[in-house]
Amino acid sequence: MERLENVESGFKAQAVNTERLFSVGISKHLMSSIGNSLVAKFDSIDFTFHENDTLFEMVDGKKIDFALVTKKFDTFDTIQVKIRDIKQVLVASTNLDGTTVKAAIKRNDFPAVEQWLNKQKWFSHDARIPHIKLFWLYVFDKKRPSMEPNYIIPSEYEMLEILSKNTGVAVAWDCNVQPFLMNNQLQVLWDSKKMPNTELFLLSRKNKNLTSVFDEIVKVLKTELV
Repeated sequence: MERLENVESGFKAQAVNTERLFSVGISKHLMSSIGNSLVAKFDSIDFTFHENDTLFEMVDGKKIDFALVTKKFDTFDTIQVKIRDIKQVLVASTNLDGTTVKAAIKRNDFPAVEQWLNKQKWFSHDARIPHIKLFWLYVFDKKRPSMEPNYIIPSEYEMLEILSKNTGVAVAWDCNVQPFLMNNQLQVLWDSKKMPNTELFLLSRKNKNLTSVFDEIVKVLKTELV
């Protein structure tokens, strides 16, 4: 009976721990895809929007409990577990005829591909066009594209939603693109093998009171994100 009571107490403690309000830092560009999975599974979460380095500082400084980051931080006081790989892909609105560019991609005619892309209307979540620059660097072996974005919408998911209702192209995370593909709202023009994957990690400071929630978040994200 005593052993059973100890087991029951352990389960109750874990349940209380996973149901309490905890804080998660995440890039606003990943909120609608990655953050959505957490909202569906946990009762109370306080989200904070920042990028990698700031999120690490907030976790390390005990300002937030957890962070989802795309950068590896090796410190004694934090733990970090890889959740999955994400990747940047080239997408377009469904009303844009991609036959010509897809044919050029298939025959590895990169000058023709770049020429076609330069003629399109471009959507970006950042005026510095970081995703587009990376895509050009890896796929075309160029430091930056010659085009400029037509529309800058400072949230990648909102950018994709607006793109789906208009005409143009964009480079975006595949995890953000997926719901739009499933609903036939966007099309993938190019998922290039030259474009490397980016690792997504869950970060936390070392604290035994956070361990059960950390493990549960890892489990949820690894299960939900495919």
